Amino acid sequence: MSNTKAQKLTVVRTPSQPLRLEPGEVVHVGVDVHKGSYSVSLYSEGREVLTTWVQPARPEVLVERLLAVWQGVARVVYEAGPTGFGLARRLRAEGYAAQVVAPSKLLTPVGPEAKSDRLDCRRLAQLSAKGLLHPVRVPTEQEEADRQVLRLREQLVRKTRSVQSQIKALLLQHGIAEPETIKTA
Repeated sequence: MSNTKAQKLTVVRTPSQPLRLEPGEVVHVGVDVHKGSYSVSLYSEGREVLTTWVQPARPEVLVERLLAVWQGVARVVYEAGPTGFGLARRLRAEGYAAQVVAPSKLLTPVGPEAKSDRLDCRRLAQLSAKGLLHPVRVPTEQEEADRQVLRLREQLVRKTRSVQSQIKALLLQHGIAEPETIKTA
């Protein structure tokens, strides 16, 4: 096997194995975030070596795992999703440049491709290294809470209107006159 080919192989590590970088080496970290687990990939453009592991979905575990290479971490990126922005806030509090990217803004390869958590986190790390990601703004905890309240209110208004329409339809179907107390939203 040639030396170049050996350098492009993916190295899958267990969380117990220490991470090491060459002096001055810079890595980009891609994280595929799920409710129960994080798939994490480190990409170093110089060596083109990928290190990938899966860990529990706890930000403190990721922070602890990256501690060995924190000086060389250029950026940590993950896709926005239902898990929110807690990971980005925690990483930023620890001094990492963390970005959240919109899945709709990611470059998609042409043609069929394999899809897995390991490949997704690797692709995020590579796109980060090439500067091809467009991050979204991470809201403060207060802004995120305010958004949730507004979304919940909008959902409840829509449900109320829907139920009112169902009641009116039922009354009409049975030939019952609409009471004056029913307001149209």
